[in-house]
Amino acid sequence: MKINLRQNSTLAIAFFGAVLAAISGHTQTLSVKTKMSNEEALSQMMSQYTAPNLNIEARNGTSYAYRRLGKAGTIPRALIQHFRGNLDSWDPALVDDIAAEREVILFDYSGVGLSTGTTPHTVEALARDALAFIDALRLAKVDLLGFSLGGFVAQEVVLQRPRLVQRLILAGTGPQGGRNMHRWSEQISAHAYKDVQGADDIFFLFFAPTETSQAKARQFVERIFTRKRDRDKPATLAVRDAQAEAITDWGVPDMSKLARLTGITQPTLVANGNHDIMVPTVNSYLLAGHIPNAELIIYPDASHGFLFQYPHEFAASVNKFLAAD
Repeated sequence: MKINLRQNSTLAIAFFGAVLAAISGHTQTLSVKTKMSNEEALSQMMSQYTAPNLNIEARNGTSYAYRRLGKAGTIPRALIQHFRGNLDSWDPALVDDIAAEREVILFDYSGVGLSTGTTPHTVEALARDALAFIDALRLAKVDLLGFSLGGFVAQEVVLQRPRLVQRLILAGTGPQGGRNMHRWSEQISAHAYKDVQGADDIFFLFFAPTETSQAKARQFVERIFTRKRDRDKPATLAVRDAQAEAITDWGVPDMSKLARLTGITQPTLVANGNHDIMVPTVNSYLLAGHIPNAELIIYPDASHGFLFQYPHEFAASVNKFLAAD
């Protein structure tokens, strides 16, 4: 395990798709029936601010909403989303920096945002859901970046389909049965489960209570609301409840589950803020300590949303990690 203690902070959200509900309007997904070569050419000219909402039918009956952008011809990077998040919950600064060197694919789980279907209630089922989307795109090999709940799902995807994933990035997340993951405090729950969240919930859950971190939080919120047209639909309360059930089940204390991590043999980058209140930072150390080929980066003065606090720095680490032999 390689540990790198960074001097810059970052932090990410465990949910803010519902926050987007207060501002974003409903949009319709563009039905794309063009040849893949045309889609790939278009993706290279796009940004998270402008990439169209696409959709694709999968064998499970879901029509998945997704965006595809970045450098075609590379192994795609599939970004797997956090609690209550949708396509617009990803920081454009982070996505665009990664897309400058790699193709990036964002998608909504079944039942989330512009995707059809019903949201699964377990992490295992969410992983099968992600695989159904990847299979619909006919991707033979992917790199995965999972954030928060998406990190739970990414671990399960690798374990279910180990030959599919080349490299793995786990951000602000933890192993099944890890430490202090089963139940959030009443204060955290009051923000996380609120029917309609606002910017204050983002500031509390994803950023440290310091002047520097809170300033970064305000910049982040401005970025994710810069896109005005063709925004994704906010996650519903039914999505919230289904994903909360999955998170709770994953977090039931059971240290014997750590043995499963030895099955993840891909090169893995684990990253977090030094004081994550959503998925306590100790779980990042557990991941890095039990995944055989893992590297760990901890950002000081940062909480759960470290990757949105310093998106350029984290994207640079991601791109460097992906470019390694």
